[in-house]
Amino acid sequence: MSWRGAEVQTIYARLGSKQGMLLALIDVIDEESGVRDAVERIRHASTPEEAIEAEVRLTRGFQERCGDVIGSLFAAAAIEADIAAAVAEARRRHRLGARLAAKRAAATGRLRDCLTVDRAASLVAITTSHEAWREPTVA
Repeated sequence: MSWRGAEVQTIYARLGSKQGMLLALIDVIDEESGVRDAVERIRHASTPEEAIEAEVRLTRGFQERCGDVIGSLFAAAAIEADIAAAVAEARRRHRLGARLAAKRAAATGRLRDCLTVDRAASLVAITTSHEAWREPTVA
């Protein structure tokens, strides 16, 4: 057996499958981007602005550090089921973060009366999505 074959077997033995490898990659992206610290900043925010700013900084960190990897995964998800499942997990995590920020903003008592937590979470998730970060701007 070649060294390469042994390395691949070791990876599969540890992570279980291609999908397991992809989920581990998403975990690394989370760790590299400081998700735990951002969650703590959101949880302790005293204003809606602080909560939303922490979420925006987090997603900006994702894009600056790993945007090319994220974009590649999103593109490949259209043709590969394992990648699609990993991307779905990444999107789920993103929506959870947006919801956490929206709930914290509401808890400060300063969320607009006409804006529900669900609607605020949707707005945060949409405006901080990978696609939104990659949208060209007109100067």
